[in-house]
Amino acid sequence: MRILVVGGGGREHALVWRLAQSPGVDRIFCAPGNAGIAVEASCIPADIGAPDAMIALARTLRVDLTVVGPEAPLVSGLGDAFAADGLPIVAPSSFAAQLEGSKIFAKQFLVDRGIPTADFAVVESLEDIDAHLGRFEYPVAVKADSLAAGKGVIIANTRQEAAETAHKMLAGELAGGA
Repeated sequence: MRILVVGGGGREHALVWRLAQSPGVDRIFCAPGNAGIAVEASCIPADIGAPDAMIALARTLRVDLTVVGPEAPLVSGLGDAFAADGLPIVAPSSFAAQLEGSKIFAKQFLVDRGIPTADFAVVESLEDIDAHLGRFEYPVAVKADSLAAGKGVIIANTRQEAAETAHKMLAGELAGGA
């Protein structure tokens, strides 16, 4: 079996390492990979955010299965594109990937299904910040809605710290913007 692993972080390194131990796996490719992954797989430069380019790569490499690690290509629809093209892939749909890609979507998903979750507020403008801050006991988690590579959550111990963090997120100064 020929497998393409999409990504280049620790998660993908662990996947490649484990796949390399399988007797059923003949060849592993990783796009883009990294120096550590290159010990076990052929690393290939690729734009993992471009579904059409990734489909072309999978076809060129004649892979039997593609496994996606990072959230960004999932949210952008890589799994959907492969499925629509008839290529086997381990990836959720872009709709399901929103659970990881959007904090607002995830919280609303939980609320809509009656799944217990911490109270939250959606803040879309600087004016909204002060209106919501009085509702919470501190500390609180202030989160960016978008993917933020693990940097999108700040624990604020005071109302002032929460306000400053929210202002910075909305201004794009923290977590790539809210």
